[in-house]
Amino acid sequence: MAGVFLPVSGQHSPEIKRHSPILDLKNPYYSKTCGSETITIYPMTSLATIKSFLEPKELAIAGVSRNPKKFGRVVYDTLKDRGFKLYPVHPYSDEIAGDACVKEITELPDHVKRLYIVTGKDHTTELVEQAAKKGIKEIWIQQTSDTPESIEIAEKNDITLIHKQCIMKFAEPVKGIHKFHRSISKLFGTFPK
Repeated sequence: MAGVFLPVSGQHSPEIKRHSPILDLKNPYYSKTCGSETITIYPMTSLATIKSFLEPKELAIAGVSRNPKKFGRVVYDTLKDRGFKLYPVHPYSDEIAGDACVKEITELPDHVKRLYIVTGKDHTTELVEQAAKKGIKEIWIQQTSDTPESIEIAEKNDITLIHKQCIMKFAEPVKGIHKFHRSISKLFGTFPK
């Protein structure tokens, strides 16, 4: 399945079939089958949904690396520097950057209500399943880490899902290359409103 991330207007081709909502459970996505390929068009997650996810500044991160040069660890360190209370999830580590680490999402404290996933696609579906079992209702899957199965699980469990976006473009203060990416997104109309 190919995915296209576009703003979706009210008028659609009659061949496009409307599906149930997933992203923030208010915005439907649309798919069209062209021959043997299905193209899915995802509306942008609203900026209000993104801000609501980030505002409490408390979340679990699955996929944080022990290697400080890998992206999952850079995100972890950056969010921590920006005042976030983080709960690292790593199957083979007891601590990350001096913080106690849990092996599975089901081991997170019950008050943790948000999960950020920054893993390879081969782990995403299992992590979303664990989050659903834990009762987590807000998940952000780092762009390129989502799978059709993970999206479907989120939808079936009424989970507010943010995907196709990089968290670093939104966690204030945005700096460096992520500030540049944010500017480009605004220029081309792909920045959430």
